[in-house]
Amino acid sequence: MSSKKKVSQADMMILLVQEQETTLFADQYATPYIRYSNNGIMKTYPLSSQVVKHWMSKLLWDADQKAPGGEATNSALNVLKAMAREGPQLPLYNRVAPGELDTIWIDMADEYWRAIQVTKEGWKVHTNPPTMFRRFTHQQPLPAPVPGGDIREILEFTNLPNPKHQLLYLIDTVSKFIPDIPHPIAYYYGPHGSGKTIGMEAQRAVIDPSIVRLLKLPQNDRELVQQLFHHYLGYYDNISKLPAWMSDTFCRAVTGTGNTKRQLYTDDDDIIYQYRRCPGLNGINIVAVRGDFLDRTIFYECRMIDDKDRIEDKLLDQRLREKVPRILGAILDILVKALNIFPTVKLDGLTRMADFHRWGYAIAEAIGIGGEAFIEAYTENVNSQSQETLKASIIAHVLLTFMIGQDEWSGSPTALLNNLNAMAEEMSISTRVKEWPKAAHILTRRLNELAPSLKKAEGLCFDRQDTGKARQIRIYVVGKAPESSVHSVIASPVSDASDATDTDIRSYSKRGGN
Repeated sequence: MSSKKKVSQADMMILLVQEQETTLFADQYATPYIRYSNNGIMKTYPLSSQVVKHWMSKLLWDADQKAPGGEATNSALNVLKAMAREGPQLPLYNRVAPGELDTIWIDMADEYWRAIQVTKEGWKVHTNPPTMFRRFTHQQPLPAPVPGGDIREILEFTNLPNPKHQLLYLIDTVSKFIPDIPHPIAYYYGPHGSGKTIGMEAQRAVIDPSIVRLLKLPQNDRELVQQLFHHYLGYYDNISKLPAWMSDTFCRAVTGTGNTKRQLYTDDDDIIYQYRRCPGLNGINIVAVRGDFLDRTIFYECRMIDDKDRIEDKLLDQRLREKVPRILGAILDILVKALNIFPTVKLDGLTRMADFHRWGYAIAEAIGIGGEAFIEAYTENVNSQSQETLKASIIAHVLLTFMIGQDEWSGSPTALLNNLNAMAEEMSISTRVKEWPKAAHILTRRLNELAPSLKKAEGLCFDRQDTGKARQIRIYVVGKAPESSVHSVIASPVSDASDATDTDIRSYSKRGGN
């Protein structure tokens, strides 16, 4: 020990770290990390974290009964970071990670740093899994899974009267454990007191439990990107509007497109965010209108719950905590079966969410629901997206009313806006509301967003022509929409799930919730 006293505190801390059971490495974004043993438990932290600084300070104190200065700690960390960047590169994941040979790893995020390994042969909890997860302070641990449960138990915490929505909810929940594929955006809509929140919290509890159950949308893209990077299930509560930049960010979170931002206190260093996440939103109305967002979305309709059928939140939380271990065990059993079924799934056609489409079929087979039932429910949900979008848009409502009795109209954007203003006044619709376009170029932008839904649901198409003097818009009908789907549908509230003839997936009974 006397020889160590001759070296600086920084040098001594480096030597003490090297004496431990450690691995220095960089993740896929070149961020330096350390994996070290603490009482036999292998833990992984970024070298810049406070946890590592405290651990190194404790090493020095135990060795020499001296507290390091801040400069010594930072000097030691700078050397260790350089070593980590010269070491191996190990990709890190949030909550769910791919392994070799069709293996899925799920981070339990508990104090023992355990993870669940799922293969075609079965699933198992590992006490010292490979280095593949990054942790965030908000994360809560998954409970120890209990085999033999029933996935349908999670439906007790939803208010989805439509049996096809129940089916999609089950399959979507299981599919979120499939790593490295685009996952659909879950969109829950319905009036106040219809159980939107608890349905999302139930998925959160069995997939990605957190101190923060549901999130609040931030005011800018930078904060939203950081939230999504930290939360595998980025679920947002009470959405009343969805700006274009926000819609684009959610789409990038689904596809895995990267984002960068300048690192604090530097002129040119980048912090890179590249990830795939499972976003979710809820709101009274469907506020999304952009086609790229809708193509990646599953809609879940929740209905008003009678006061006599409500259950206290505290009791619901208690029931959910009791059932999560069995629900998680059932999900793992289904994943084992789905891993075996997936290679055999051959479908004639795929939607834009092709990976989810194929995995959904395999999961439905593994649950025992049947792949064809999933295809029917998912196809119906995809087709309903356009009509639900038009229902939520007063511009679409007025435009479709304006086009009644004419198969084609052409003119300038300004002329179209004047016509729609006049039609809105005739329909007693205020043009002073925020959603109504106040200028021709804003109207054109809104029509571009609505174009995919108008074409799919109503057969209404747009052409833009530049004559050299002025820009012209041509609106024309390419096909007759079903009689019930024109503006009469837009004027109606929501489709009546009570008309469904399918058998309820879980022998549905009404329950309380927010």
